[in-house]
Amino acid sequence: MLALLFILFAGMAVGCAISMVAQRNPLYSAISLIGVFISLTCLYVTLAAPFIAAVQVIVTPAPSWFWSYS
Repeated sequence: MLALLFILFAGMAVGCAISMVAQRNPLYSAISLIGVFISLTCLYVTLAAPFIAAVQVIVTPAPSWFWSYS
C-alpha cells in the first residue's frame, strides 16, 4: 500500500513539474509549482521523514507566492 502511494505521489510530482515548465501563464506555472510542493511533502511523509515534510510545508511555498504576485 505504501509503495502504491509513493508511486502515485511521484507521478503527481513529475506531472506537475512538466506542467509547470509547459505553462505559458506564470500564474498557472506557480499553481503547478504548489502542486509539486504538495506532492513532495506527501512523498516525504511516505518515507517517514516528518521533519523534512514540515520544513517543506513551512519554507518552500514562499517563492511561489512571491512569484504569483509579481
